[in-house]
Amino acid sequence: MSKRPRDNTLIESLKAILNASTEICESLLDRTNNNIEEAIDLYFSNPPSITTQTKKKKKPNRYYLGDLVISGWSLYVGKSPVKEGDRIEISRDKNITDTTNRIVRFAHEGSQLGRLPREIANYVSILLDQNICQFEGTVVWCPNELKIGEDIIITIKCYIIPTAMRINTFLHNYIPKANKSRQRDRVEDVSTLRKTSLVQLFKNLGMRPVRSSIRRMLGGDDTWDMILQSISTRTEPDSLERDELQELNEDEEENKEISDDQLNTIYERAQVFDAEIRPMEPPDTLTLQLKEYQKRALAWMTAKESLHYEDGDLDMRALHPLWEEYSFPDTTSEHQFFYFNPYTGELSLEFPEANTQERGGILADEMGLGKTIEVLSLIHSDKSRYDYSRIQLENQSKKSPTTLIVCPMSLLAQWRDEIIRASKPNSIRLEVFYGDDRSSLSLNTLCQWNGAAPDVLITTYGVLVGEWSRAQQDASATTLYNIEFWRVVLDEAHQIKNPSTKTSNACKDIFATRRWAVTGTPIQNKLDDLYALVRFLKHEPWANHAFWKTFITLPFEKKDPRALAAVQTVLEPIVLRRTKNMRDSRGQPMVPLPSKTIRIEYLSFSPEEQDIYDAIYNDSKIKFSYFCEAGKLGKNYASIFQLLTRLRQICCHPYLVLQNNQGKTTEVKAEGGKSVLLEDLVTKHATTSQVSSSSAESSNNYRLSVLQNLLEMQRKGSSITEKTGTIAEEGTLPAVPEECPICFESMDSMIAMPCMHMACRPCVMDYFQKKEDQGQPGDCPICRTGPILQNQLLEIAQQQPGEDDKSPKINVRKAVGGFKPSTKINALMKLLRQYDKEGLKTVVFSQFTSFLDIIGEALDYESIHFTRLDGSHSQPQREKVLSTFATSGKKGANVLLISLRAGGVGLNLTCASRVIMMDPWWNFAIESQAIDRVHRLGQQKEVIVTRFIVKGTVEERILEIQDSKHTLVNDLYMSRDETKNRKLDELKLLFSKKV
Repeated sequence: MSKRPRDNTLIESLKAILNASTEICESLLDRTNNNIEEAIDLYFSNPPSITTQTKKKKKPNRYYLGDLVISGWSLYVGKSPVKEGDRIEISRDKNITDTTNRIVRFAHEGSQLGRLPREIANYVSILLDQNICQFEGTVVWCPNELKIGEDIIITIKCYIIPTAMRINTFLHNYIPKANKSRQRDRVEDVSTLRKTSLVQLFKNLGMRPVRSSIRRMLGGDDTWDMILQSISTRTEPDSLERDELQELNEDEEENKEISDDQLNTIYERAQVFDAEIRPMEPPDTLTLQLKEYQKRALAWMTAKESLHYEDGDLDMRALHPLWEEYSFPDTTSEHQFFYFNPYTGELSLEFPEANTQERGGILADEMGLGKTIEVLSLIHSDKSRYDYSRIQLENQSKKSPTTLIVCPMSLLAQWRDEIIRASKPNSIRLEVFYGDDRSSLSLNTLCQWNGAAPDVLITTYGVLVGEWSRAQQDASATTLYNIEFWRVVLDEAHQIKNPSTKTSNACKDIFATRRWAVTGTPIQNKLDDLYALVRFLKHEPWANHAFWKTFITLPFEKKDPRALAAVQTVLEPIVLRRTKNMRDSRGQPMVPLPSKTIRIEYLSFSPEEQDIYDAIYNDSKIKFSYFCEAGKLGKNYASIFQLLTRLRQICCHPYLVLQNNQGKTTEVKAEGGKSVLLEDLVTKHATTSQVSSSSAESSNNYRLSVLQNLLEMQRKGSSITEKTGTIAEEGTLPAVPEECPICFESMDSMIAMPCMHMACRPCVMDYFQKKEDQGQPGDCPICRTGPILQNQLLEIAQQQPGEDDKSPKINVRKAVGGFKPSTKINALMKLLRQYDKEGLKTVVFSQFTSFLDIIGEALDYESIHFTRLDGSHSQPQREKVLSTFATSGKKGANVLLISLRAGGVGLNLTCASRVIMMDPWWNFAIESQAIDRVHRLGQQKEVIVTRFIVKGTVEERILEIQDSKHTLVNDLYMSRDETKNRKLDELKLLFSKKV
């Protein structure tokens, strides 16, 4: 069998998984023919045989570190068996079953004498158990007569065992056999004990490193406590069982911990060098004309991927920033120095040299500046340098010349179409790895360097997580994780901001030589959002979570201004960011775009809506006040945000608050403490509002039977569109009476009863009300056929044909208990009718998909052709929706209903010039992202954005918090108590009395 080629990426991947030294990882890979899965199995299953083959030479059996002077605790009663200068043995009980046992005893000539104090034994026990150190004691002072608890002063000589410099064989015996996930968790726990124990030993010995980037960054030598604090927990966040957990309490997750001003400060360095970059021309295989700032992006990205250094070779013997260099106190030792990594617990006699060259970075241009085109220009430029004739051996490796692009499902077609549009014919081989297309692609093809492999492979985050899960469960499975890609690009990379999720870990584990994170918002709400991106890029030393915690997380939590400076240091070499308001060297706007106007339209509730809101508001405020008075605010944030969500939903439509009741009644406390049924209030709203369309809860069977009766009466055949209850057919349609047979008034619509008699709404409803007052069932006011229930009444309305219709339409909808409009829907319809007359396309955003359902009903009634996009759509459905919206004329749609989550990022909707935000989000940045789907590169018209806000409601309070620039924010210079009080004040503001 031929020997598999190996590269440093393979070694580094194995080191990251096992937390083992380079020497050990090389030995494991040698024994397994560079198969990383087999190497991991060998590491856990056969420890005694894993040794490194070296030349035989005499080595010291231990390395002296220094002395500790401590006061031991006597366990002996009687005349002291020791005197000053006597040697004592320091050891652990051999048969320890309790892993929390930290007792360390000392003895003289086999007789137990005492035990070490707890603060010393806590780390000495670990170092003995893990076979890292040896300790020898000498009595300094001891009383002649001993009793339990008597002090015995001893000095302890501390030695490191040579095997600790290579591999910790204790791990293999200490960790029980389990699945790989549990094994790695156990390794993590043992590793944490190892590194904290070593740090505590070094601290108590008074050791100081000869060289240390860590100490320099922390601002001095006396930094042991800070390091201990950062490494005393798990080095990686705990993984979640399901990515869905990331979505729990989304409202709460959006709480910002970093203000806009702080973000601007952080991004300063990422912008300052843009003007100094010399533009680079793309190859002629790219058909699009790049703007100057995009050419500079191409030059920067090309340089970041290059292996060549402008200033020559690496600095000679540059120490890796995670390691520290220490000198042995024994000058006669074979080695003068040894090296310690406090963030992994590794010890080494070999110099850990730094490799500071990064291959990739974060492309963070503001939304709408054409990041997709910039990435495509890089792919074209890099592809032009491929040498397919090189390295025949590559065909047998897992290396691939393919660029893997990972994007949200909603952007899959957009990436595919953009690559095709921007590339000359036959210049780019493109494959999509999604759905049925996966089966047609052989993963072996990806490793062909003869031109057979695709240049670009596009997949989604969801597919990648599936591949990752399969690889985790079965190491022999053929997945994308068997491939080392030429380049990996994460589009909308902020989706991996939570490092605990499967999505984030799946992206981190991709094998690729060049790694790019593309996002307009690398930091959304907190500094730790950036960590997941840095970890994906493998940007050392910041990709180490403990290191990140030391220099970023902990200082920021302590309100240390140096935290922002540290983040700037992280971003400066790996981030390029430009914004729309930046100007070029001539002082002109870098990206000339049409103007964008954002206006707020304040609306007022109808009296019925106001009653519903007041009842829910009073009930919510009572519950919130209880949480405050009982001191349970922090434990009930999820419940509080649920209360706020109900108030926000009422502002959209009262029906939304009943959507999850599942037939149950809801009692709320109205003002004055009076209990009322929420359903009664909504019913009152329903029966007093003007009907506009059919309810989603209408009985289709009943409607169809009525329609069939109408058709039979007219003796004409018709087709029925069930969704809208519309009849449309050739020839004569069943006519709606022009006058009410009771009051003889002319009406546009009539109420139809099961007997097929029709009358106007006021006459029918007045008649039914009288029958109810008399305690009698309802019947037909014309023929007295009955009984008739109100939910059997239908409204029949005949509409004039539109431009695209050959004949009139008849709309059928429930007369009672069906859908009714709300204040916001009425305002929306008014705007859309105006925009429709002007021939303008409009995007309507809402965070509530159930509200989009209701809006769709209203649009049907108004005969406004629309299409819709939300998270429930499959990829082919998304493509069809976007194609329909982009199409002009009769086959297109002028209105797109879209959920904020499904369309807030990535989409190109420049065919529209009007945006309507139906409800405000906690963080305006999310709304801004949605707006930039329309106001972006390629927009030719003025963009007008309308935000609907109901006066005197929680929506106004949300605007106040947005405008204050600290949406539930923890300001950098506030103490923990001040932060807590600020959050409480903001919640109180949300529940404050209406204006």
